[in-house]
Amino acid sequence: SLRRSVYLRWMRNDAPEMVATFDGPDCFNSVPQREVTTTAPQALLLLNGSFAADRARAFAERAWRSAGSSPRQQAQWVYWRACGREPSSALVDTMESFLLETRAEWEAAGQEDAGRVALRDLCHTIFNANPFLAIE
Repeated sequence: SLRRSVYLRWMRNDAPEMVATFDGPDCFNSVPQREVTTTAPQALLLLNGSFAADRARAFAERAWRSAGSSPRQQAQWVYWRACGREPSSALVDTMESFLLETRAEWEAAGQEDAGRVALRDLCHTIFNANPFLAIE
């Protein structure tokens, strides 16, 4: 489901994978405060899970439509939308280099839409970065 977890309907014994991994309530006990943890399965789910990959793909398509095919504009657009703030010029340079290098690697591998796939990879990377995951 693409809805926020607070709106999900789920059975007590069958919590959605993302909710269970990120310390969602167990629906069996009432507690005054939820625990906050950081565990390896959380990082692995964000890196390898289908939900994060699907969201990165959708976000990259939205970025492609909004920012065009310029890697620099794509980098600025993605960071601004994902993290809610303007990226530094050094960070934009790094993201632009990532897009160009990744695009070249995908082209060498015979990927047709190498620019879009590189943008998807950047979005997936941003989804796993601290500025996206935690409020500073």
